[in-house]
Amino acid sequence: MVPEAWLAHSLGTNDPPSEDEKQKFHALVADPLHKLQETDKRIADLEAELNLLKKERSDVQDSLKGYLTVMAPIRGLPDDVLCDIFYHCLPSHRNPILSTSEAPLLLTQVCSKWRSVALSSPALWARLHISFSHDHRGLFRNYTPNLWLWSETNPSEVRQAKAIKILGRRVEVIKNWLARSGTCPLSISL
Repeated sequence: MVPEAWLAHSLGTNDPPSEDEKQKFHALVADPLHKLQETDKRIADLEAELNLLKKERSDVQDSLKGYLTVMAPIRGLPDDVLCDIFYHCLPSHRNPILSTSEAPLLLTQVCSKWRSVALSSPALWARLHISFSHDHRGLFRNYTPNLWLWSETNPSEVRQAKAIKILGRRVEVIKNWLARSGTCPLSISL
């Protein structure tokens, strides 16, 4: 029987192979199993080589990052063009809020050049939305100016002190914001 016919016959029954058939089977699969092992080894070697090449590529990319950053086209933009771009970063549907997560404050945190351009561009600071937290409402109904007399055990006094501190910082930020607007007409929403 030819190997394929023998295999088809053996697969077609549930009879266990005889010792002679087992020996034939081992002889028939020895070469393919050896070839499979060799192929697996070649694949493993090629994968190892590929991983080395990927690491080498990554190292080259990392070494280029600094150079590419220095040569980035945005670095060559004149300040007035950068200012125009910054202006288009402002929200169009409302006034900007006092948040470092959006323009114009966000732009001051990117790099020293952007900070300088943003801070010297009055149009960026001519619009402002001032929001009041619900946490601060009603805290000043029984306001006492003698903050140093407060008892730290009174929770409402502690909340009031925190609110006053937060609002004091916000007043300073608003003053700085408005000072940066120069002579531009202001748009302020509450």
